[in-house]
Amino acid sequence: MKKSIFVCLCLLAFFSGKAENTVAYNCLPGSFDSGPLPHPDDCRKFIICVVLEGTTRIPLMFQCQAGLVFSPDERICTYESEAKNPAPPCNYGANP
Repeated sequence: MKKSIFVCLCLLAFFSGKAENTVAYNCLPGSFDSGPLPHPDDCRKFIICVVLEGTTRIPLMFQCQAGLVFSPDERICTYESEAKNPAPPCNYGANP
């Protein structure tokens, strides 16, 4: 349990995103280990599946800092011009 909390805090500090709330997203087994995941509707957001106890996982939604978008390939928030392999519905050439 302590390891899970520590990993979550490290991820939060690394991405410096703003935690918003839970989102309707199915955190499958193993999704905690795969790192941040792209939000299905907004390229400025990403999801981290957090393990509570045992096998219970909840999705937490985060917002990239102003002016940044989430790059699914790199799994980081980056400048729009540097985002790699954008996933639909995000269009990195338009204003997100």
